[in-house]
Amino acid sequence: MKKSVMVSGMNFGTEFLNSLYKEVIRLGGNEEGIFMALKTGSKVIPEIAKLIVGIVPKISQSLSGFISPLKLNWVNDSITETNFPVQPEDNIPEKEYKVFHFGRSISSKDVIKEMEKENYRPATLREL
Repeated sequence: MKKSVMVSGMNFGTEFLNSLYKEVIRLGGNEEGIFMALKTGSKVIPEIAKLIVGIVPKISQSLSGFISPLKLNWVNDSITETNFPVQPEDNIPEKEYKVFHFGRSISSKDVIKEMEKENYRPATLREL
């Protein structure tokens, strides 16, 4: 059964706070510092928000807006807005992801066949 949006959101929030906690402790901070920094009126939340907005491309951006920051040496001509539409309403499925590498040149069709053998499919742009 698929988790509800609320449960998924709570899980994400818990994972986020846990990761933040671990990083603060790793950097020499403590719990009291975390609570003080995150209290109402603190400037920490707006600063975290600015960091996130600066790092994550906006989903409404064009395909080139996603690709250009990657500074790739080459991009296949088939990677176009038509073939890879940006759809902000896509839900990212809750599943395990895997990176496939074949160590040789292989066609896209053969890659997909190999992925399907292991019950995987190519990721959508948003999932990436």
